[in-house]
Amino acid sequence: MKFPGSNTRRTMGGETISETARVSDMEAARTQAYADFISEPKPQVSDEAFNRIWRENIELRENMVLCQTELNRTHEATRGVYRQYAEKCRELERVKLETANEVYRARESVKAADKARSEMYCRWVNARGRLKSVLSKLPKKDWPNFRDLQRSRASRKPKPDRDPLDMPIEEMVITTRLYRCLKYGMNAETVRDVLGFTATELLICPNFGKVTLKELEECLRKMGMELKK
Repeated sequence: MKFPGSNTRRTMGGETISETARVSDMEAARTQAYADFISEPKPQVSDEAFNRIWRENIELRENMVLCQTELNRTHEATRGVYRQYAEKCRELERVKLETANEVYRARESVKAADKARSEMYCRWVNARGRLKSVLSKLPKKDWPNFRDLQRSRASRKPKPDRDPLDMPIEEMVITTRLYRCLKYGMNAETVRDVLGFTATELLICPNFGKVTLKELEECLRKMGMELKK
């Protein structure tokens, strides 16, 4: 406990010690401890141990230099990879832009085609309306036979100086279904090609049934020909 107005301190035993004496005792104890440390015998290091420690120090420095070199190389490789990544990103953005332009042009083409189809449909509806209005003014018996009009080009007789087998199938008096089956289903161009098929081969063709086969046989019979057996 320190008394007010004094430079002394009372200890637990009841004695009083001045502040100056306490500081002096601490300084003396510190000085004695340092003297004891200096006076203690130090371990001696042999030349062999010193050289070993020196070599280890040199090896550690060399390893540190190698590690720093490898670190610099890794940093350079990382920068190169980053540059490649940035280039790929720019290329991807360019491809995205080109793809977007292509999609836009394709959509515009689809819109134009749809518009043209709508216009053609409107024209067809108008033409059908006009045709109905014209036909409504005529008696039904005077209506033209459109099927006969479509086959008018096929009603022409072949030239006398041409072999009937070389007559194109367009000039045969046949229905549209039979013509399409022979033209696109069997790739026939002339009567000679038609005579090269059997009835079984013709029935394999899509949309070519027994009624169509009977019609073809009737047409060939009128021309004095028949299918291959």
